[in-house]
Amino acid sequence: MKRNTNDIEFANLLKQNTPEANQNPWFTRKVMNRLPEKSQPTFMWGSIFVSILCTLAAAAAWYLFFSKHSLEVVTVRDIVTFAIMACTTLAFVLIPVISTLRKDNDF
Repeated sequence: MKRNTNDIEFANLLKQNTPEANQNPWFTRKVMNRLPEKSQPTFMWGSIFVSILCTLAAAAAWYLFFSKHSLEVVTVRDIVTFAIMACTTLAFVLIPVISTLRKDNDF
């Protein structure tokens, strides 16, 4: 987005009429004391363990699904089961990835 002369004039006006903030050495300490604590590494390992268990359960479910169903005859129930399993497996894969990305990027 390009800045035009009105934007520059408005920014200068705000800079001129805005009072300076008071210097308070306790401000940083107060803010830091009120921040939530960082998550514990035990939570991370528990999350990884649960993700691995869910992935193994999804793999077992896919194996059972394809070993018991023939692809020659496909019913509506097979399609619904396939769709539900696909969505569940996608969630098992994406939730830990999104969780890790959020922790790394501090969203």
